[in-house]
Parts: sequence; C-alpha cells; structure tokens
Amino acid sequence: MIPTKRETEIWVHVAPDRQVWFGTDKHPAVNSKMSPKEFVTQDWIQNGQCIRLVGDWENAELISRLWNIKLAERLPLKIYLTKTSVYRPAADEQVALMRQVTDSPSCGGWHQMTAAEYPGYGLISVLQREGNTTHLSDVALQLLQAHPAYPALSFVPTINLHWAAALVSFIVDPRWHVDPTRPERLLLLRKHLGLGHPESCSWVWNAYLRRPVEPRAQFNRVQTVVESWAPSGSLTSQRTEESIDRPDYFLSRLARGQKDDLPKGLLKATRVFVRFVRDVWLDRLTPARKYLRATHAPKSSPTFGTRMMLLPAESYAPQLFVAKHFFKERPTRLAWGKHVDSLPRV
Repeated sequence: MIPTKRETEIWVHVAPDRQVWFGTDKHPAVNSKMSPKEFVTQDWIQNGQCIRLVGDWENAELISRLWNIKLAERLPLKIYLTKTSVYRPAADEQVALMRQVTDSPSCGGWHQMTAAEYPGYGLISVLQREGNTTHLSDVALQLLQAHPAYPALSFVPTINLHWAAALVSFIVDPRWHVDPTRPERLLLLRKHLGLGHPESCSWVWNAYLRRPVEPRAQFNRVQTVVESWAPSGSLTSQRTEESIDRPDYFLSRLARGQKDDLPKGLLKATRVFVRFVRDVWLDRLTPARKYLRATHAPKSSPTFGTRMMLLPAESYAPQLFVAKHFFKERPTRLAWGKHVDSLPRV
C-alpha cells in the first residue's frame, strides 16, 4: 500500500522486530517490511506528508531519522508526536490507538515536533545503538548538552552525566507523565521513576548504597535517578564536606538536613531533583510568550491606557520554572542565573 498525495497523514509505528508499520485514514496499518533507515528514504515520505508517531523508545530512531532528513533536504514534512500507551500493544493496534488520543498537547496529546525535542530522541537512538556502556560517547554527550533538561542537570555539581542521560531517556518527555486534573503534581512521574511508592525510601537508600533489592524493575528506575545526582558516598565525601555551603549544593544540603534520618532526607532531595529537572525541561520545550502593546481606548478618552495582548501562536512557554519560586536561598538563585548565562546557546 503506497499513500497517494491526497492521503497526507501517515500513522506510523516501529514494531519490536524493528520493522515499520504504517497506515492512513483510508487504509488499516500494514507492515512495510522496512527498517526505519529504509523507511525514511521512500519517495512518498518526502512529498510533504504529515507523519504521526508515538514518542517512545521504539520510535526514537525513526523520529530522529525523520527529523534529520527533514532538515537535510528541507522537506515540508510535519512530524506529530503523542504520548505512549500504558501498555505495549501490537504495532497495528498501536496505530489504531493513536487515533483515539484526545489529550491536550501539554498533557501528552498531539503536537508538532520542534527542534527542542530532537536531542531527546537522538540521545535515545544513540544509547540504543551503543548498548550498556559505562561512559557517554562524544555524540551522546553533545546530544545531552543540547537537551532542554541539561541546564538543570549541569547545575548540580555531583551530577553523573552517564546516568543523567539514562534518566532523561527513560522519561522521554515530561508531558507524557502529566496528570490532566492536577498538572502541577508530580505523582505520575514519581510513580514512573519508582519514587511514589511506600517502599521508595528504602529503594532510594539501597540505590545510594548500591545494594540491589527486589523488585528489580522498580529498583533499577530508582537507581537511575539516584545515581544521576547522588553517586554512592557523595553525601559524606570530602568534596561535599568542603563544598556543602556552596549555592549549587542545594540538594546535598537538603538531603543532609535531617541528620538523624539520612535515607528520608535523600528521598526528599531526590524528589526535588526530579521536579527541578522536569520544570526546567518543560519550560524549555516551547517558545517564550510574546506580547503586543495595544491601546484599549482613544487618546481623547479619560480612560486612555494600554494593555498587553498575547500574540497568537501554536504554543507558549508555560514558564513553569521561575528561580525565585523554586530556590529558597537567594545565593542559589543568583548562582542559577549565572549558570544559565554561561551555557552556550543551542
């Protein structure tokens, strides 16, 4: 089945065997028998169609290849993404389920892919190819440094970039874990990372001590978060002792704040770390708000004045991360501002 020019929307999903399934509004999903690398070279992909995919690990390679070919060949291709299903259906069923997504973009619904999202899917694709390594390759590091969460990650002095790359790749997109009824809460993301369960405190502490416990699936998620910012022994290391009063050691101070219960303090700091990463990430996924100054009355009117009108756009930066609201200490707020200013523009 080859889509015609009239069929401008193609629904795509990569099966576990790495073969691409696709369908259109007029045809059910079929197996293309092609890998993502072969699929993106097809003529009908380059005719300006709209490609719709689930933004997950299975599709990461295809998403990054579509974005690269869109830029390299200046294609009028539109790539739309949505959140993954709570379970793993078959490829043809996944294509059908994509049509049922009705959530808003801020809660994981359909939205057009932007340049800010590419580093995340590119990073996942690279990690898939490289497998389990103990360090990041140069390509993976460059993608992580271009990632919208990198300003938050790099602000933490104890960060381990290898584990941090695994963390953001495991989250994929923070909008996939937003509660539509309480979007400010982190409950869904915490559960996804193993930090929203009664056993979380024990899991976090054992991850810090590098003592694997059961269930391993949950523990491995927690380990990814803990190892990202608090490698084993880091809270009591000589370096931390000497630097604990520095503004950027805010997480270490929070974890050590309860000296009689360090495991509980570590869990609290780890949850703050997740919020920090999520809020900065979300804030940088969309462009800033733009306003236009407009008058609302004639100059001759005694009520003459101005008002600010929000310019129409497909999406706006929610400004979820405001330093003065997140950091309680003024030195930390100032250090954050200097840190952001020092990062290269991407």
